[in-house]
Amino acid sequence: MRWRYLSWVYIKYFIIIFLALELFYVGIDTLMGYKHIPSEFKLQLYYISLTALNAINYILPLSVMFAFIMSFVGLVRANEFVSFFALGASKFGIVLPAFLISVVITLVYIGLNFTDFSYARYFQKNINKGGKVVKSVFLKESNKLIFIGRLDIKNQIATQIRIFEFENGKLKSQLLSPQAKFGNKEWQMQRTYTKTLNDTLALDGAGFVASSGRNRVFLHGFKPKTLENMAQASQAYNIRDAVEALKTAKNSNLDKRPMYAAIYTTICFPFFAPFLMIILYYRLPLTARFFNLALLSFILVLVTLLTWGLLYLLITFVENRLIAPELGIIAPIVLLAFLAVKSAMKNR
Repeated sequence: MRWRYLSWVYIKYFIIIFLALELFYVGIDTLMGYKHIPSEFKLQLYYISLTALNAINYILPLSVMFAFIMSFVGLVRANEFVSFFALGASKFGIVLPAFLISVVITLVYIGLNFTDFSYARYFQKNINKGGKVVKSVFLKESNKLIFIGRLDIKNQIATQIRIFEFENGKLKSQLLSPQAKFGNKEWQMQRTYTKTLNDTLALDGAGFVASSGRNRVFLHGFKPKTLENMAQASQAYNIRDAVEALKTAKNSNLDKRPMYAAIYTTICFPFFAPFLMIILYYRLPLTARFFNLALLSFILVLVTLLTWGLLYLLITFVENRLIAPELGIIAPIVLLAFLAVKSAMKNR
């Protein structure tokens, strides 16, 4: 009976808050991008649906936490919290239903990221651009920087290719190619133009040596879809496609941090809400008689938003290669898990 009641209270608040945040996000996003939305009703409906799906990435952890704050502050205010203790319930047993429900919600969200749900923002941007999809790919391979100006997935063609090669931190050469086509598991450039800088520069000498070539290959094993996924690593990444990209790049010198960052963000980041829930739960008072619950609610919401914002800031640092994915994503979640377990053990 206790489990059913506590579960119902938490689920009720979660549904209310989740729908409210969804409507708020969709409304604000639609108003801000109204000029760029197509006039056709079908596309407008499609745009709003994709916006709602994209909003889940941001509001789901907040909904989990806000539902916890609303439900348990309500229990304290109604003196139901202390009543459960009087009936013999353990402190962890009271929060356990909400914690398990939040874990299930998080696992469902992670499961959705194995599908095309992850690309909702990507599809939404395509509608905003009127269906004109222009992709650019920027990759780092050992001592080379590879830039592809446009990637045609359907026809498996890459254009505006530039490959910069470095030696001891200095630019050594630049290779240009107007087009490359994918075939035999590699990208083939029909025509190439190379500029190689001279090792020693003189006032009366040439600064570089120009040459041309034909039928050069690069990025062996990288399918057009894999390159597309790698290009949008900082925006959206299906877990299944991210793992496939990692398998393709494991034998190359390409920078794999964006792929690891996408996987860690999707799998590890959502768990901050259940762990933070346990940490904050053990800071709740037993009764409202000696506490200002309005102030307490404000502090709990503020801590939630600051934690959420700080984690997103660290993810941004990881996506821009300022810090390692393990340090910026996994380490904070492990720290929250440790503090949650410590709080539960200390207050048994």
